[in-house]
Amino acid sequence: MLSLTTRVRPVENPVTMRRSLWIAVIVGLLVCTAVALASPGPMSLPQRVLHAGDFLGLKPVGSPRVDSNAAHWSTTFASPTDLTTLEQEGFVAGLGEHLHWQANDVDGLSVASQVDSAAHARAYLKSIYLSDPSSERRFPVSGIPGAIGFGSIVGNQGGINVVFADGDFVYLVGAGWGPKAKDPPTKAQLIAAATLLYHRVHNHPAG
Repeated sequence: MLSLTTRVRPVENPVTMRRSLWIAVIVGLLVCTAVALASPGPMSLPQRVLHAGDFLGLKPVGSPRVDSNAAHWSTTFASPTDLTTLEQEGFVAGLGEHLHWQANDVDGLSVASQVDSAAHARAYLKSIYLSDPSSERRFPVSGIPGAIGFGSIVGNQGGINVVFADGDFVYLVGAGWGPKAKDPPTKAQLIAAATLLYHRVHNHPAG
């Protein structure tokens, strides 16, 4: 006699099914959130410079505009990189922001430049540093990969800068003051402002 065994699939508890569904939905939302957090959104050039309050009492002066003309940029905020170098390094656009601390008579600068590749950004960083007269007076910058600090403080006056590259962008943050300035910024305070900017812009693509 042939015997057949019938397998009956157990019926799932409706409450258990709903719980499993909610868990799946929650897990899906968490995965989507993680992906969003891991992929920084686009950021425009005006968002890539210091804001009021980022660097002691220094505040933006005027309304800086994006400049996509390499010839013009080479005579303004290229620091001081010539036009041929800018073209070779794939200059796309730049924005330079003047800062001023009126009460203490201190000036500052925040510059963001976009080129056409990360390799060109590193080359542009090097050209900015090497073309500056104070480039031989370097100081260490911790917390920003590949950043270079240069400039000096002599007596009651000084000029100090931090330059770094991130992706297709190069950033410069600087401060300068004369003998009449009160409580001028230190190198540590400049580095803190540059580090704040670095964490704000890190890995954000062009907007």
